[in-house]
Amino acid sequence: MLKYFSEDGRYDVVASGSLLGVSDSRLGIYKNVPNDDMLPVGGGEEHITMYSLDFEEFLLATGVKQKDIDRVRESLIKRERLSDVDVDVFSRRFYAFMVVGGMPDAVKGFVEGGMSEAERALESIRETCINDINRYNKGIDVVKTQQCFESISNQLSSTNKRFTYSRIDGGGSRGSGEKYMENLLWIMAAGYGNYCRSMTDLRQPVGRFVTKDVFKVYMSDTGMLMNMMGPESRVAIMMGDTAFDFGAVTENAVAEALMKSGYKLYYYRKSNGTDKMELDMVIESDGLVAVEVKRGKHRNYPSLKKTLGNDNVKRRVIFEKGNVFTDEQGIEHYPLFASAFIFQLKGDDHMDQLMDDIVGDPYS
Repeated sequence: MLKYFSEDGRYDVVASGSLLGVSDSRLGIYKNVPNDDMLPVGGGEEHITMYSLDFEEFLLATGVKQKDIDRVRESLIKRERLSDVDVDVFSRRFYAFMVVGGMPDAVKGFVEGGMSEAERALESIRETCINDINRYNKGIDVVKTQQCFESISNQLSSTNKRFTYSRIDGGGSRGSGEKYMENLLWIMAAGYGNYCRSMTDLRQPVGRFVTKDVFKVYMSDTGMLMNMMGPESRVAIMMGDTAFDFGAVTENAVAEALMKSGYKLYYYRKSNGTDKMELDMVIESDGLVAVEVKRGKHRNYPSLKKTLGNDNVKRRVIFEKGNVFTDEQGIEHYPLFASAFIFQLKGDDHMDQLMDDIVGDPYS
């Protein structure tokens, strides 16, 4: 019916809903289940993927002024050192953002009633996720999909963060892959998680050097990840307790920031030879950008240094606890929260320039 309202010409039509609520057909296809709830086809539609609030929106919701956000962003993009006050204020907000996340109800609860209200909202959202799993899966797939969903936090907390099906139930890798692959696909199609696929070489075009069946899985919302990790972890990250290993949380938060900025995520690992290395993430932004994420002040980053001779890698970036600076080897250092600001998608500006002398009447 929305299509007819739009074609009438008197209305601007906007429809919203979760991926599950809009159409189960995208998910049911993995089980070859017929579904009449199909999205309309044809022209006149623009599909926009909505995410939970990003860090900038979280800052605005918690009272930070747009002019201060813009000022800090401009300094970060210019690679200028920030004041200690800016680093402290924005870092504290980023840690809060890790715990609360960007789900609107959780942010609303945090603003109106503090962390306890945010946690109640997150518990409710988590129950909704489980209910969706129960609603759109049948039989044993209900249990298997829940197992996949709940294993994401444990997989990220392991030394090797690669998602491995055998970790879900301790079974053999091949048997577990056949058992759980479709259930993980359901979770990803529902928008709960994001793939970070492994690259076989640091070269472009990236599509030629990606192993599709080797990947990490990040939660789409770090607040949801923290909720799954339990209350002690949430308290510890706010208190800066170094006894907890928050590598999974900080890496997920940076991955979330890059994903919400419009980037596809990759990672690179070479486990043999003299040039062994592991890069937490790789993105494409005017060439390849190698990214490392550090929770503490530890400055050792041998993998980034090993990319210095690779002309395919245009930038080397490390997000850590600290201020902005570029070291003598050209490696860029930023505070963790900068991951939400420094990579701005440029749209079609470069393409427009290339097409200036081509578009138009070829006979004019």
